[in-house]
Amino acid sequence: MLDTCDRNRSIGQFAAAAFAATGVSLIALSLPFVTPALRRVCLPFVPATDTQLSNVLLALKGRKGRLIDLGSGDGRIVLKAAQLGFEATGVELNFWLVLYSKIKARLLGLNRLASFHRQNLWNVDLSKYENVVIFGVDEMMPILEQKLAKELCSQKDYAVIACRFPLQTATPIKIIGAGIDTVWSLLKFASSVVKYFESNTDHKNEYYVVYSDTCSVDHLSPLHLGENKINAIIRFGNACLSSTPETISEFPVLFVFDFVFDNNDYEFAKEYLMNVQNLSNTLILYETSQVNLVVRLLSECILKSENVAKLNVNVSTWSFTESGKKLVCSPNGKFFEFGQFLVEKELKSFSNLIFIGSFVNGFYRINNCFQEIILLNPSEKITTTIHSRRESCKRVALIEKLKSSKCKRIGVIYTNSYPNVNKLMKYIESLAKKKQKQIFFISLVQSTDECKLGNFGDLHAFVVVSDCYCSHLIDNIKLHVPVVNLTEFEIACGISRNYAGVQWESDSSDVENEDENEKQLVEVATVSKNFWYGLQINPEINEPSMIKEGQRGIACAYEEESANL
Repeated sequence: MLDTCDRNRSIGQFAAAAFAATGVSLIALSLPFVTPALRRVCLPFVPATDTQLSNVLLALKGRKGRLIDLGSGDGRIVLKAAQLGFEATGVELNFWLVLYSKIKARLLGLNRLASFHRQNLWNVDLSKYENVVIFGVDEMMPILEQKLAKELCSQKDYAVIACRFPLQTATPIKIIGAGIDTVWSLLKFASSVVKYFESNTDHKNEYYVVYSDTCSVDHLSPLHLGENKINAIIRFGNACLSSTPETISEFPVLFVFDFVFDNNDYEFAKEYLMNVQNLSNTLILYETSQVNLVVRLLSECILKSENVAKLNVNVSTWSFTESGKKLVCSPNGKFFEFGQFLVEKELKSFSNLIFIGSFVNGFYRINNCFQEIILLNPSEKITTTIHSRRESCKRVALIEKLKSSKCKRIGVIYTNSYPNVNKLMKYIESLAKKKQKQIFFISLVQSTDECKLGNFGDLHAFVVVSDCYCSHLIDNIKLHVPVVNLTEFEIACGISRNYAGVQWESDSSDVENEDENEKQLVEVATVSKNFWYGLQINPEINEPSMIKEGQRGIACAYEEESANL
């Protein structure tokens, strides 16, 4: 009997030890996969799909040299690169993944070309590598971009292959794939610019990278880095060339427009333009990222100089790289100003407008002097017809909605591109008080999107304040409530303005006290409180509690409306 008890006790102890050993092993194995969630920037292990792997290899086609994969995971990118002849290195914090990668490299006979290290990617010196691959997350990309710009500037030729999330301010020379399999092949111009400055100055310069979503020069750059820290500004990416704020007017600014375009982009644009009838009566506008492409179209006589608008520059401290200089001029009596462009002939001389780029600024979309506006997007290989009258009617409808007495709570969004905020706040408050509207000032620095604005679900409209006429911030915000610019808000408050080809007369009267329901054609009422922490309830799902018929009548005074509207 005692033997049986001892045997049972031994089995129990062995089982307990086995369970404990299993538990400790599971913790030891799983801990490296769980701890990334506790770090400041969470970069979890998500294996690259076969599509992502093939897209990365396609982006590396034709390149050579040393390669590093930041966050190499199970090592598949490094091993494939080693098979193609790259001297490939992978850095990874997960001990088990590093061990697995080393064993697999030895089994495949690639251990001479493929090496793996357990190391934090932020401590890696990237200056030794010509090719950098990163499967990143959105939060880390701005910080990583600063590290890349600082450490890769010594390389004559280098490429950054970003997967899943692109670098924020770098313009890709190639985009491969779609969705989560997208790969951005980026070639930074900072290297050549830094080398130019260092070769023309006697002392070594310090460089700072500031990410901003403004389309003009960020006037907060000196404030970000401290007083007397900045002597000059280099501006990459698209720019609407609005005037420099007074706070940084003394700084020299270099605009870099030397973006590399794919030859397929050029062939697509060339084929389309050669088939355009009456090209001589067509005005050509473009994004600044398309300067190189437009210069080539001019050099091969696909476009005529008098049809291509020049970039309007009236700031003496601005300078441009070589390709940009060919399309830049200062305003004088020979040119007609049109937004950020200067045109050799009056606008009425042109019947159509072709805009080369990814989207047409709202300033040009609502201009009714053109019979047809075509968006020519070489990178996406598509063309889109824009109806300017329809676009202007949309903006007018938003202004009318803003005038409504039901539109009381207005959010005014300040971005980091607007100076003299205090002065403008008082001006907006005076307009709002006159029309009995309540103003909420919102400051959004670095990014402006509907996700952040969704937290203000009880507001009836938003006004985006910027120091330029560009509409790119408004175009990027998709909300169920009106999002207007400052000019549109002024019109809604009765200020006289010329907008969308119409002279809006001033209205000095205060808000009317008449019943708003008398103006409605049909009124539909749902739950009065249909928002919760910024989440709008879909009105199609909710059964209306009441439908009331409003005024009846026949629409009139539309004789001048276009038949296509």
